[in-house]
Amino acid sequence: MIVNQELSFLVVDDFEPIRNTINRMLVDLGYRHIVLAANGKIALQLLLKERIDLIITDWNMPVMNGIELLRAVRNSATHAAIPVLMVTAEVDRANVIFALQQGVTDIICKPFTPKTFRDKLHAMLKKGVHVPPKGRSRTLPDVPKSDSSQVQTAKAVRSTAGDKPRVLLVDDDASSIELAKSIIDNRYLVESVGSGEAALQQTRQQPPDLIILDVSMPGIGGFETCRRLKESPYTEAIPVIFFSANDDPDAIIEGFNVGGVDYISKPPIPEVMMARINAHMAIRKSQHDMQESLEQHIRNFRLLEDVERMTRHDIKGPLSAVLAAVDLLESYGDPEQIVVIRESAQMILKMVNNSLDIYKMEQGTYQYEPQQVNIAATLKKSLRSCEMVAKAHSVTVALTGDTEVVVFGEELLCQALFINLINNAIEASPAEATVQIVVTPTVAATTIEICNQGVIPEEIRERFFEKYVTSGKKGGNGLGTYSAMLMAKTMKGELSFTSSDSKGTVLMVKLPAMSDKAAIVRSD
Repeated sequence: MIVNQELSFLVVDDFEPIRNTINRMLVDLGYRHIVLAANGKIALQLLLKERIDLIITDWNMPVMNGIELLRAVRNSATHAAIPVLMVTAEVDRANVIFALQQGVTDIICKPFTPKTFRDKLHAMLKKGVHVPPKGRSRTLPDVPKSDSSQVQTAKAVRSTAGDKPRVLLVDDDASSIELAKSIIDNRYLVESVGSGEAALQQTRQQPPDLIILDVSMPGIGGFETCRRLKESPYTEAIPVIFFSANDDPDAIIEGFNVGGVDYISKPPIPEVMMARINAHMAIRKSQHDMQESLEQHIRNFRLLEDVERMTRHDIKGPLSAVLAAVDLLESYGDPEQIVVIRESAQMILKMVNNSLDIYKMEQGTYQYEPQQVNIAATLKKSLRSCEMVAKAHSVTVALTGDTEVVVFGEELLCQALFINLINNAIEASPAEATVQIVVTPTVAATTIEICNQGVIPEEIRERFFEKYVTSGKKGGNGLGTYSAMLMAKTMKGELSFTSSDSKGTVLMVKLPAMSDKAAIVRSD
């Protein structure tokens, strides 16, 4: 995948080594336009001078912190849509939710590895960044995957993937390596190299979870090896325990100064050595779990936010019908509109009572209770809810085909699904056009085709049913077709489309026929 080198990044952190590390990571990914700032105030000044596509900012900074910078960006008419990635050690659930409520696009937890950073950035850019709730949606190109030799890095503990955590022994003394191997039990996978140079090469190719490093070796000594490990963004997160016969306090202090996390004297006490290794492995696992917890907080918040948006989106149709029908009653006293009001109001009430259903569908926990659904009755209810939208767009809706059929599903889901798709078809149609709805039953399934003369833009066709995908529709949020797709799948049905300049667009909903009920039950 080709990197868009025109993208420009603003990195904000008061700690210069962190700024430089993030800068190196972006450069390694192929980006060249990177601006650095030491606090939020400087960042705002740079935003007035530079074109910025994405901001990466620390949370805690002097002068102006990351949250204050985020608020300023979201309240700016010019910069409100810029995605913001927050770098923080604040993984408490309340803090995470607070940052999300302020409009942060995503959060990454310290300490993080180049792979974690790359994956986070890739995910942000790939999905077409959604900026809640004060900004606007913004789509940026995909970030390519870097060469594997560049992005391999230490993972917290691989036991969750079925592999033992790996320990790398670095010592030029074969007897010391054998002694250490005899102490470290089968809880860990132990590998060894005989020099600092070999350790640097080995960790870049296949990073371990922990390094036990001799101090005195020919060539590159232990302290210099550790210093180089900590200077590289690919190995800086790997904990290093020094292993030496020199227990001079100055040597121990030097070990900590260059980035070591512990110091074990030779010959080691087996129980002490294992206890220290276990402790640092536990710390690494804790860091990994902390990052996972952060990710789960973000996913949960986003899901609830999505449910809210989709519920509001689905309520707009029947609610608009209620309001329009009331206006007609006041103007003309048309008693037929009472039916529309009653049905639309009942549907709104059901939607509110079942506002978490979309969330449950996404999670696969929705309790599907299929029953007989009369297609004619359901489509007529849906059409009544769409009637005012059709009038507003000067569009006619015609229902043809064999509507006297029964499918296997849920009436409310069917009705919400059809309202979404019919309203979309109406809004996509030119004035004075006709939206055709054709019902075609077969033994196994019934197909409902919703045909309009509009054309789905080619650039979104492959992603048409994905969340937040929309193009050129004023006020559109890309949730109608997404929620319709979820509803169709929940009812063991299918949703597809064809679109061309010559034939317009046809949305095809295929729902199981009652005759296939036994097969559907077996599939559950």
